[in-house]
Amino acid sequence: MLPVGADTIGIAQAVLTTLGALLVIGLAFVPHPNRATLLWAIGFLLSAIFVLIAVFAMFDGLEMLRRAMMASLLACTVFPWAGLRAWRRAPSMAWLFLPTILVLLALLLLPGTLPIYSLCFRIAFLLAAIFPALAVWEILRLPERTDVLLQPMLIGSAAFVAFALGSAIAGVFYPPTEGDDLTLVRTLNAIGMLIYVTCLFVSIVWLAQQRRPATVRHAVADWARFCDVARERLRRADEGGEQSWALLAIHLDDEATIRAATGPGSFASITGELDTHVRQTFPADADIGRRGSGRIVVLVPRSTVVVRELVRALLKAVNAYGGPGLETLQSSASVGWVTVDVAGYDFAALLDAATMAVERAAAAGGDRWYRVTDADLDRSIEPAV
Repeated sequence: MLPVGADTIGIAQAVLTTLGALLVIGLAFVPHPNRATLLWAIGFLLSAIFVLIAVFAMFDGLEMLRRAMMASLLACTVFPWAGLRAWRRAPSMAWLFLPTILVLLALLLLPGTLPIYSLCFRIAFLLAAIFPALAVWEILRLPERTDVLLQPMLIGSAAFVAFALGSAIAGVFYPPTEGDDLTLVRTLNAIGMLIYVTCLFVSIVWLAQQRRPATVRHAVADWARFCDVARERLRRADEGGEQSWALLAIHLDDEATIRAATGPGSFASITGELDTHVRQTFPADADIGRRGSGRIVVLVPRSTVVVRELVRALLKAVNAYGGPGLETLQSSASVGWVTVDVAGYDFAALLDAATMAVERAAAAGGDRWYRVTDADLDRSIEPAV
């Protein structure tokens, strides 16, 4: 997704980008087809094509074709950002690829003299860095942002932005006077591409395995079926020694007050909205069961760090709901949760602990979560922040 530099680096770029395209298509898009993985696959596929053509142009001395491919490669930075937006159900805005590639083509094809072309190259690189900067912002909004395997994409995107800014500033204070200056910039960009692409496909392939985008909704199972499935999944997790499992009890706060104030019809709509928020927040491999009106239990195979972010996102979503019947009331929820490394793999024991925790959270004022720890109870009750 960056311009090709010297011969050997250009070949390495072609190999790595092609490999990245195969991995993203084979490990992300094919097993998990959705808008996000489709955009990432398109981005890598186009990048591989552009790199291969650029290498061909470089060896055959086709300068204008090589410049066109460099502009096209820079425009591909739109796709990682667009895929992240699609991942969180926002409009992807992938159409920005078209105006971006047109602007970059104009910047790199029109200049004639070397000093002007060098300046335009730095400007093009800086414009392309807008999308990695936006990708950093999108990553910081994901619940998985603290996971170690999402850090390569975060660091790679931030480094892209930093290098683009540094290159632009250097071009202002030290205007190019000969070809060696541009050759150095191209070579550094090419080496950066090897690092950037590696960071991207490592994080993208991992992210695609975690969950489907929230556009895929889960059915809230009836209680008996949920209990059977939860017991079986916990049994298999126990046999496999898996410890990243948590059981959450989610209760609508002030249920009696809301029911009395809104009436049966509006109350059913409010509890249905709670179901929707839960389905949209938790990953596709989570099991969700309705224990009663406004009472949901979730079994999710995620680490404590990820679960905490998911719970916070859920509480914020419920708190922001202002549907029919809530003109003078504020909807909120309480969450109690416990992990298998604290309470073991017995479903009944986990459910008792999570129920106790959600009752404590509700008693503390609601709109918060309470987690059971090794000390039996977590003494700190944290509000939704």
